[in-house]
Amino acid sequence: MWLRYAECLNALEDKLGAIDAYEKVVELVPNHFSARVSLSALHQQLGRPDDALRALLPQPLVTGKRRLYFAVLTFVKFSQGDGML
Repeated sequence: MWLRYAECLNALEDKLGAIDAYEKVVELVPNHFSARVSLSALHQQLGRPDDALRALLPQPLVTGKRRLYFAVLTFVKFSQGDGML
């Protein structure tokens, strides 16, 4: 339910509301990959690179390590201006 709510808020361009909802998803399911990537992208769009990177680093890292590490590397590359997210 929270994921759909976050997606709807994001579609309506309510970035702050979408961030709150995606954070709830991550709170409930810490290793939800797509929620973390969406949350990171929203922070990046709002000029919050530290929060964007933090969104990709779950605590603790339990599953999906390879996908998450790839996302972090992609984010770092994007932040350095070497690629696109």
